[in-house]
Amino acid sequence: MEIGRISGDLITNPILACRDKCLRVMEGENVKYTAGLPGPGSKIAAYCQTNAHTKDYIYGLETGAFGMVQLDREESRLIWDVAKHTSSVSAICVYDMNQDGVKEICIGREDGTIEVYAEQE
Repeated sequence: MEIGRISGDLITNPILACRDKCLRVMEGENVKYTAGLPGPGSKIAAYCQTNAHTKDYIYGLETGAFGMVQLDREESRLIWDVAKHTSSVSAICVYDMNQDGVKEICIGREDGTIEVYAEQE
């Protein structure tokens, strides 16, 4: 299980990436809503703030797939996913590595592989 957060309106909601193929957005000690994943969750990392109430997250799966999901306080939306690798995602980092103003996505895997992805123009 990995934990991320949704922030806005002075409230921070933890997000749990769970092995039962779900992201859970919490409110206090209760589950506010559940978002389905295409496989067992292993990692989650914030990508960018879309607006005051919506954030994009990169999730990683035990199956090796990863993708982007958009979360707000009420619902989720799967943006894209990549399922081309078989080694589980063990780390996700989002950082502007080449300082061009666009964040790259770094994926670390259990087999020691590190992948860097950038948006295509």
